[in-house]
Amino acid sequence: MTQDTNEPHSIWLLPDKDTSNAVRCMIERLAILQETPVFEPHLTLLGDLEGSIETTAQHCKAAFADVGPINARVADVARSDAHFMSLYLEVSLPSQIFDIRKSLSMKLSRDVSSNFLAHISLAYGPLPKDLDDEELRTQIDTLCHRRIIFDRATVVRSAKEIPIEDWAVHSDITL
Repeated sequence: MTQDTNEPHSIWLLPDKDTSNAVRCMIERLAILQETPVFEPHLTLLGDLEGSIETTAQHCKAAFADVGPINARVADVARSDAHFMSLYLEVSLPSQIFDIRKSLSMKLSRDVSSNFLAHISLAYGPLPKDLDDEELRTQIDTLCHRRIIFDRATVVRSAKEIPIEDWAVHSDITL
């Protein structure tokens, strides 16, 4: 039995193997350019949760029990000044996932904002003003409007205050 711990954690959706590999290549190249840690390609459904990580895992297993793989699409590639969204893929999700997010947030006593932007980050932290890596820009552009299948949900020991190198999967749910 998994030991129950109260530590910061998040709920992620993970893309299928092909998408994950393509995105991971970009994350790795950007991490080299920025001298930052590499992270797992993911979409954070709910982040910086507190409380029982095991309780969160149980609620996720129930919430995703009958969902199956999630079909989504990359709507755009964008930049922002937010540290964890400096360069990202904006993702269009089915409404069912927003309903699951809201339900989980209520069960976990987490107030969620209505301005949730579903995305997969490609880089964390400040980016060079002009990415002069033409090949990288071309690869990023090829992801725009790409279909993505999210085939797993995970509960991950991760939060803004936890170093990226210490992020670790607690439980994995196949969709």
